[in-house]
Amino acid sequence: MAPLYVPCGPCDASAPLHSGADVDYPESPPYGGDHDLAWADCTGTIYPEPIRSENAVHSLEHGAVWVT
Repeated sequence: MAPLYVPCGPCDASAPLHSGADVDYPESPPYGGDHDLAWADCTGTIYPEPIRSENAVHSLEHGAVWVT
């Protein structure tokens, strides 16, 4: 099984939108804004439980499609 969250090699941890904290997004599902430094595995994995929005938003930043 693929890892749930993948460290983002090309990302800069000091970038203004990267945060290790939980984010209170104004929309659901969120589509942008602050997000975690690690992104969700986007290799076709179907997760048995919801993943963190902060990791999914990072995946969207890299062009992933998030189906909820």
